[in-house]
Amino acid sequence: MTVKLGYDTPPPTGLGVPADFFAKEVTARTEGRVTVETYPAGTLSTMASSLESLRAGVADAYVISFGANREEFPVLSFTGLPGLDFFPHTNELLKMETDTVREIIDKFPAAAEELEGLKMLYSCTYTSAVLMGKGDQIRTPAGIKGKKAGVDAYRQDLVQYLEGAPVFTIPPMMYEQLQTGVVDCIMVAWGASMDWQLQELVDYVYNLDFGGGQLPCVISMDVWNKISPQDQQIMIEVAAEAEQVNRDFVTGQIPKAKQLWKDTGIPIVAPTAEELTQWRAAFEVVWDEYTNEINKGAPDIDKILDYWKGAIEKAQAGMFYTGE
Repeated sequence: MTVKLGYDTPPPTGLGVPADFFAKEVTARTEGRVTVETYPAGTLSTMASSLESLRAGVADAYVISFGANREEFPVLSFTGLPGLDFFPHTNELLKMETDTVREIIDKFPAAAEELEGLKMLYSCTYTSAVLMGKGDQIRTPAGIKGKKAGVDAYRQDLVQYLEGAPVFTIPPMMYEQLQTGVVDCIMVAWGASMDWQLQELVDYVYNLDFGGGQLPCVISMDVWNKISPQDQQIMIEVAAEAEQVNRDFVTGQIPKAKQLWKDTGIPIVAPTAEELTQWRAAFEVVWDEYTNEINKGAPDIDKILDYWKGAIEKAQAGMFYTGE
């Protein structure tokens, strides 16, 4: 059988490299019993419409985003909360992040229920978003006021709280939005910013953790159930390897992106201790709003968020990024 797998970015990216690896290896190891075809750059569907495409059978598998589809994943979108991430982005910590998401899905029904009808094959990490902008540098929460900020997930709530104007975006939209003045600044992962050559348009980078998020490759259960148990096991084994391929690629992209920005003459600014304190206070407001809202439908959300925070603290002896 043929499995159509789509993703939003061009092939040589943090989403494309593991997808192409997965497709090649599954096809080879199942000896063609399962042939995976990849559709890059939104040619099959888009991240915004990916869930509809999976339900309609247009796509069999897709690299989706919990944060960009927070209405569908109100619980699992906690992975995109600003200031709550597994910094610094080493191979080991990125693996801990994805493993912790899986533990939460296994442990808490409210998280598992959001994936009903889907099976998570592997998950990609694009690392946390940093702030990139045009014009005067934004270094404190007060600097967001009145600014048009290209954001998604709970970064939208953060900008709204700080009296800015949140403009929904995902990486494929960012270049045009910056170029046409639709946004003054964006919050974007280092790897994605290099994928879309954003160094051509921004004047500075404020290197603070504004939240990451998981980008899992999911397959429709209707499709999965048509695959033999033998080939399902092969796909699971390849999926684990695809996650490592993603981590290797992403952790390699970060220093390359920073060097490109430096070579272009764009300053990369680290927050001061006072700035960190101000941002932490703003982030906590968003965390509280998240738990208050989700508690209406998922009473376990406090336990889920505590589990997530505990894993971060255990992984790095402190859950707040210091800007180093």
